[in-house]
Amino acid sequence: MLINKRWVFCCDDDIKVLAVDLQIPGLQLSYEGRCGLHTDFDYTYCYALGYAAGALLHAGKTVLISSVGNLSAPVEEWTVGGTTLTVLMDVERTEESL
Repeated sequence: MLINKRWVFCCDDDIKVLAVDLQIPGLQLSYEGRCGLHTDFDYTYCYALGYAAGALLHAGKTVLISSVGNLSAPVEEWTVGGTTLTVLMDVERTEESL
């Protein structure tokens, strides 16, 4: 059983009072662990991203990142595809690099 490290720290004194040798592995909960329950949108979006990634790999397009667009529309109207990594990058030229 994994328990948040903060909870283990707060209960440390109580555990010592019990005089038991108890080793509890702690788990640092990140953003996902502290947020609310996932919505149907989250599940559908992640499924669409994964499906697109699989389709891109199957087609041999290993230089693309899966992307889903038109997210404000119903799911049937979403656009799924691939985006090159270089489109997401910004090249900055300085005098030293010239």
